[in-house]
Amino acid sequence: MLNACQSAVEGEHEAFSSVASQLIAVGAKGVVAMGYSVYASTAAYFIQKFYENLIESKFVSEAVAAGRRGLHANQFRGSVVGQIEFKDWMVPTLYQQEQNYIPMPSVSVLTLGLDPKVQDLRESAEDICPVGGFGFIGRDNDILRIERKLRDSSRPWVLLSGMGGTGKTELAYDFACWYAETGGCDGGVFQTSFKAKADFGQIVGSICGHGTNFSIFSPEEQFKRLVGFLRKNLCLLIWDNFESVSGYPHGSEPLATADELAIISRFLKSLRGGKSRVIITTRKDNENWLGIAPSLVLVSGLNF
Repeated sequence: MLNACQSAVEGEHEAFSSVASQLIAVGAKGVVAMGYSVYASTAAYFIQKFYENLIESKFVSEAVAAGRRGLHANQFRGSVVGQIEFKDWMVPTLYQQEQNYIPMPSVSVLTLGLDPKVQDLRESAEDICPVGGFGFIGRDNDILRIERKLRDSSRPWVLLSGMGGTGKTELAYDFACWYAETGGCDGGVFQTSFKAKADFGQIVGSICGHGTNFSIFSPEEQFKRLVGFLRKNLCLLIWDNFESVSGYPHGSEPLATADELAIISRFLKSLRGGKSRVIITTRKDNENWLGIAPSLVLVSGLNF
């Protein structure tokens, strides 16, 4: 909801250059903006009617129409010279990507804001990726950066790189909880730590469980079945402390053997074009040995 004057005005020589249309272009499902300069009293009245309808689980288009009808029925606005009649009901403008979008579904659809399946996914993600007893604050922009980079199925990997203590793990965990809650990974969240050990069995165990019937398959069959599952389902893999896999600091003995390094690289490459996504935390500024060119997100300390 853009209350600023002329926030829906397009450029004279360039179509779709307004703030509203640019927000739609980067993924917003709906944007309400002002096509011309608008009186504060006009905006206040419109917004009141608009939100009254939104909280009744109306389509965003219905809420905009209700606000416009209210302005049309009450055309006098207060000013420094008294009441002035305006025909400004057309100033609020709606941009939307999809028809019949409901920003605020009713309680009958969502229980406490989450349907049971999403609630289970969030609780499961929080068990796997705990974010502490006081929540997580201060990384909204980083979460947005990660989410945008994970949209590309041809590059389903994000590398969170930063010095020790900058909060890479906490950021990855909080993103996992948010991603599960907002429907980004209805196939589940799976976490693997490479702090003390690095082999493909860890990855298999973190997803399929340890000591299960999955172990009856040969290593190659496990690989194929696991990749097939991840390509078909929206899952999120969190790989933590990944710098140790190939050795850290530089010159240190790698935790993984050459064969294991090759399997891990092949596994990540096999996820390209599928539905699952991977977030890798590392102290290194690159993991070029993987041969996948992951999207890099540099994590630094917070500014206070």
